[in-house]
Amino acid sequence: MPYLPEKYKLLPLLQSVWYIGAGLDIWNQLLFKYPGRYATMKGVTVPPPSHGPSVWLEDAAPIREAGTVEERLHSYMIATMTGDSRRCHGLFLGLAEDPDTRKALQEHLEFLGLIDLQDTVIGRKARNTGHKAIRARAVTDLANFIGWEKSHGVFYMGVPDMAVGPLYYSLYDAASVKIAAEFEDAGKSSRKKTTRRCPLPRSRTWSSR
Repeated sequence: MPYLPEKYKLLPLLQSVWYIGAGLDIWNQLLFKYPGRYATMKGVTVPPPSHGPSVWLEDAAPIREAGTVEERLHSYMIATMTGDSRRCHGLFLGLAEDPDTRKALQEHLEFLGLIDLQDTVIGRKARNTGHKAIRARAVTDLANFIGWEKSHGVFYMGVPDMAVGPLYYSLYDAASVKIAAEFEDAGKSSRKKTTRRCPLPRSRTWSSR
């Protein structure tokens, strides 16, 4: 709040009231054990629990792996793309300690935010508004404005989220789109309607083995 013009000083507070509380307990929301928009969208009424939100991801300690900066950045990217939010968070913090690596680290974080967008924005089953791309850019913009040394809380809010699912992959998503287009009711009732079943055909190469 102290960094914003007077007209927008309450914006972070409003964002926190709306988003942070729900974000802390997102998995219990999905399980309908905590009230939130996921339950509301499904028409489920969840009474307020007697306990506060569950923290599903504790803060991470910096991971300082051996190797070149390029190797460490690659490890960070792999951890993010494979959904290992705890490891990617620690690797990021370890890299962020060195001012000389921050520019490359910023570029990697922003690129990771774009991966989720480029495969889902056009002609795919899952369409989003680029949440991760926006969040990645928000993290780096805030770190550059506040100072990387003072941005530990910013990193906690944004960096692990790059690795949190759903992570969309092109081949799986393309197959989902194809099935939904070619089969009645997206193939959901195919098993019940099928009267004759046979094994999938095998190639000659496979049969000969």
